Amino acid sequence: MGYVRKIILINKPFQFRFSFYVSSWLLGVSCTYLLIISSIFDYLFRYLAMDPMGPELSHLEHVRQQLLWLLLGVQIILIVLIFIISIFMSHKIAGPLYRLRKYFQDAAAGNFDQKLTFRKKDYFQELASDYNAMMIGIRRKIGKDKRGIDIAISRIEKILDHIPPPIKPDLEGALLALKQIGKD
Repeated sequence: MGYVRKIILINKPFQFRFSFYVSSWLLGVSCTYLLIISSIFDYLFRYLAMDPMGPELSHLEHVRQQLLWLLLGVQIILIVLIFIISIFMSHKIAGPLYRLRKYFQDAAAGNFDQKLTFRKKDYFQELASDYNAMMIGIRRKIGKDKRGIDIAISRIEKILDHIPPPIKPDLEGALLALKQIGKD
């Protein structure tokens, strides 16, 4: 389908929860990564401290601090980028679900004729196919039921004149109810 969804935050609670979830995992992994690097530096300092002719540790400590701050800055930038990417990724999830929900509401209101389509790059393309197949089945079932009701109405109308008067009002009431169902 060639339509473009202009609103990125379709389902804000889901999309933000999804993005925070992904970003929090990245933050956890990033902190672990920084702790590992810091531990490596600690091990290196202990090893170098045993050598009296080794390099000056204060200079290495300065390098360590700079490296950790650089890595922290990179991690913050990556977390922000991942959050933004997650918003766009969740849009491809929330968009189809939002559209499917709208079609369910239309079906609940009695509109069974719409064909559901998603954008080419949206996820859950199979939902549109399954929804459309379901609606075809419902339309067939409704058509079959309406044909059955129409046949019953015509048969009742044919025999209505030959029915004794005490039963006739009940049959006319049933016929009226069938006609009402046939209209819906």
